[in-house]
Parts: sequence; structure tokens; C-alpha cells
Amino acid sequence: MWLKKLFGASAGPKREEFSFEHLAMLPLHNLLKEESSPFDEWRADDAHTAYFIQPELENLVKFWVWSAQFDVFYCLIGERFGADAVEEAREVHASMFARAPDAEWIKANLDFGWNAASCCRKVIAGKTDQGTKFNAMLAQFILTTHPASPFYREVDTDEPESESFLTALNALQVCITHGRAKAADYFSKTLDAVKVTAPKARSADEKHPEFSFDTFVMLPLLRMLEEQAPFSRWRAEDPQDPYVMPRGIGSFFKFWVWATQLEVFYLLIERRFGAELALKARQIHKAKLEGMPDAKRLNEVLLLSEVAEGVRKEIAEQGDARIEFAHMFSRINLTSHPVSPFNGSAHNDLQSDDDYIVALSALQKCVTHGRAAAFDYFENAFNLASVKLA
Repeated sequence: MWLKKLFGASAGPKREEFSFEHLAMLPLHNLLKEESSPFDEWRADDAHTAYFIQPELENLVKFWVWSAQFDVFYCLIGERFGADAVEEAREVHASMFARAPDAEWIKANLDFGWNAASCCRKVIAGKTDQGTKFNAMLAQFILTTHPASPFYREVDTDEPESESFLTALNALQVCITHGRAKAADYFSKTLDAVKVTAPKARSADEKHPEFSFDTFVMLPLLRMLEEQAPFSRWRAEDPQDPYVMPRGIGSFFKFWVWATQLEVFYLLIERRFGAELALKARQIHKAKLEGMPDAKRLNEVLLLSEVAEGVRKEIAEQGDARIEFAHMFSRINLTSHPVSPFNGSAHNDLQSDDDYIVALSALQKCVTHGRAAAFDYFENAFNLASVKLA
């Protein structure tokens, strides 16, 4: 009922009032239930702008434009209610997707699009003609970094771009520009037409909720299970620092990066509460995972986090600032993990192996990016929570 009211709301003096949570549900409802505005207008219809979508890219382009339209919604929410409201809206969406397993492909694309748009926005900030440059950068970034794209390569080459690539790039840029404009118009008018109760400012108690230690340390496991931040941010996505994600072994990178992110959590526990409680957190996680079916991958993440801890401590003991954690951890995994095609080989013997060099560079960048995301997320979690030790 509230959705019908929201769709039919006018900008008159007696505007309907809706909670922020209801507003956040609007784009999901329009997309999942009806594919109505603005998502039904993903394809550019300007007769003066020539473009051609290859048949094999039709569905992909539609999903990519949808993700760009969702980014518009988040931007408008941020402008009106602040950055915290964007995170709240994304949490509402993540919660709803958790109840709709059939929509996992859509969720993955929306998350990818959000991260891609965020990266491009950081690069383009402060430059002139931002709208045009942003859409062009976003189109190229998506087309060359999305795993399902036939142009997935993630690096610039000296070879001239193929006609097929340029055709796809032009089509995606045109559709993104069109779709984002339609989204901006629709969502702006909706926000103007209704009265929205802004997200409530949290009280001091809400800002620092109290948790027992055993409850608080479950945070990283829950975030991994739901593949939410920081574990959703395992992949480096800087358009100014491209890299090749190796096929095959690249699918394991996520879990290897997760291990380094989990190790960040243990490190912060140690810094705040001491080494004994950091060990206790590991033991709690081990006991919990042993009782969970289908937890093989997470058990491997837990074991690899011990490798990450060993690497960090070895670097600290050597006191050699030139040795980077990401490089050492990546080298160890690539040359010793059973699934790695380089397993059993020595790092120095692989310096002329192009595949190894490409894989090492990619994993290093993802580890560096993932750990930075983990420090940012978990430090904030520690600051917001009050952990009761006794």
C-alpha cells in the first residue's frame, strides 16, 4: 500500500510521510517486482545518437546500466541525508537480497557497479566536465573489468582497440548516460514529492552498543557468510592501477584475501585487548566453524589467517621496511598452496614466468586493497562498540 502511495505522491502541501527504510526499498521494488521506472529505461532511445548493442551483450548491458542507476539513487540519498544514510540504504538492500537467493546475480552486479562507480568518482573528482568523463570512464571500467565481459582484460595494451570493443564501449556509454539521466530525474522527483523521515540520529547508547566479547568476535564470521564489507571489498578496483586477474586461480584470490582481512581483525583484538584474547577469538571461530556444515572454505580462510599472522610477525622481526606484507603473503600462497599452478616452485625460479608475474601482481594489489578495507571497517566497528570482557 505504501508503495502505491509513494508512486502516486504529488508535491502538494500535504505530502505523505514515509520512513527512510520504506524509501530505501523503492528502487529494489521497482527493479525486482516490475522492472518499472527508471529501470525499464536502461536503453537509450535518442534517434540522433547512433549505437549498436551486440546481441550477446544485451542482458549484460542492461544489468550494468541498472547498477549505474542504483548508484544515482545512492548519490541522491547521500546528498540529502548524508553518507551514513547511504550505508543504511545499502544495508536495507543487502538484507532484502539475503531473502531473495534467486536475485544473487543482480546483487553481485549492483555491488560491482557501486564499487566501480565509487572508484571512478574518486578519480574524476575535481575535474571539469565530470558528467561526460564519469560516464565514459565507468563504461570502460565495467567493460574491461567485469568477469562476464568478453572484453575482460583489466590492462591497457599497445594493440589498437578492436572494432567490436569500440562498438560495445560506445553502446554502454550511451546507455549509461541515458539510464543515469532517467534515474536522476525519477528519483529526484520522488524525493521532492514525498516527505521522508530522515534516519534517526543514534543516541550515545546506540552509537556504542554493548556486546560481550564472545558475541562481538562473531562479527567477521557473519560478514564473511553474507559476503558483506569488508569481505565484499577483497578485489582491487582502481581504474588508474589496472591489473590482470588470472583465470582459474583467480577464483581462489577472494579466500586468500579474506584470510588477510580476518588477520586484521585478530591484530586489532590484540592491540586493544591483548594477545590472549586474540587467541581466544581464533578459538571461538574455530569451534564455531567446526559445527557448521559446508564451512570448508571458511575453515581454510581461518588456517590461512595464521599464515598471514606469521608473515606479519616475520616482517616485524626483520625490521626491513622494503619487505611488503602483500608481496610476501602472495608469494607464499602462489608457490605453496595446493591449488596454485606454481605450487612447489621457488619464487626466484619463476621470475621469467609471465603467468606467475601476472598472478603475483594481481594478488598483491588485491591483498593491499583488501587489508586497507578491513582496517577501515573493523577499526570503525571497534570505535562504535563497547566490548564487555568480563
